[in-house]
Amino acid sequence: MYRRMIGIFIPKHHYESMKNEYSLHPSYAQYESTAEFYQLSVCFLCSDSTIYSDNIHALLRDTENNKFKEKMIPIPKVVYNRAHLNNKKVRQTLFHFIQSGSKVFNYIPIMNSKYFVHQLLEKEEHLIRYLPTTLKGNGKNLEYALQHMENLFIKPCYSSIGKGIMNIQKEVDDDWYLYKKHTTKKGWEKSLFNSVEVNRVKRLFKQHPFIIQERIPLATFQNRPFDLRVVVQKDGTGNWMISGIVAKLAPEGHVITNVARGGEIGLLQDYFTHREISIQDTQKKINTLGVDIAKALEKNWPHISDLGLDVGITENGTPYFIECNLRGQYGVFRKKKDYLPFWEKIHDTPIEYANYLMNQIK
Repeated sequence: MYRRMIGIFIPKHHYESMKNEYSLHPSYAQYESTAEFYQLSVCFLCSDSTIYSDNIHALLRDTENNKFKEKMIPIPKVVYNRAHLNNKKVRQTLFHFIQSGSKVFNYIPIMNSKYFVHQLLEKEEHLIRYLPTTLKGNGKNLEYALQHMENLFIKPCYSSIGKGIMNIQKEVDDDWYLYKKHTTKKGWEKSLFNSVEVNRVKRLFKQHPFIIQERIPLATFQNRPFDLRVVVQKDGTGNWMISGIVAKLAPEGHVITNVARGGEIGLLQDYFTHREISIQDTQKKINTLGVDIAKALEKNWPHISDLGLDVGITENGTPYFIECNLRGQYGVFRKKKDYLPFWEKIHDTPIEYANYLMNQIK
């Protein structure tokens, strides 16, 4: 019964919602649909599960009433992780799956640190030219950055969707200014980056891990900067591929492009309108960089398979790696008719890879 069953490892609140018949996340319905095409069955595993020897509670769809029912089953032979890896118990549970012989993908054994990712990539000589200067957040490195850069970001090592980011830049009056999100209003708050603010940031470094990162001079559209989300996944042959590229345009007057922070989405050709630069050549550079980054990270993290890379692009078409997401959120694309094929593709591909892994099992 369970021979060709794959497990989708999901956050506790999603699991409880399905168990109590509240709702089924659209992503999970798409996984089921694709799995059926490959004659795979799907069960859903809770990120807060308790493991009983080599068995675990899971939600399976009851064929009689089409509802989910919790059962105790053997740990599936293939597991796709969709839970947040910043939780230690999540990482320990997934590692137990691996030790039990399960093929787990989309997993790393540590928290996804922006600084550590850049350290890994800096070991690859062919990638260095595509990496903005990225330093560990401490007082000494802040002083260095203020001497050698004119525009930089302070970013929490472990945050996502633009939370906690500050921008520090030297302006035409030769003074430094700090830009940070308003706590109560939309937009950014600007203040003089004086000695008081410098010391405040240095204190933040002692409380939480941050990075100091050179701000790439991003290409703009209508005076608004944009960058790219490049989805790199392993496909049904076990190879890395680019599943899709979407441009993210910052709101007017902002420097952060995150869609969750008010950014807009579009295609690269919508925003990169330089006639003298070939869009095809630019796309090829981005594709090559995306796959090269995935292969470089895979050397240290052999269980990765589903990456959302944030890639900046300059006015002359040069791509720069900004950061890597192991659990990309793409709900906004499903709601826009023109981007539905993109949403479907990035959900179909992991199941195609799961089928590939299943077929490797003797």
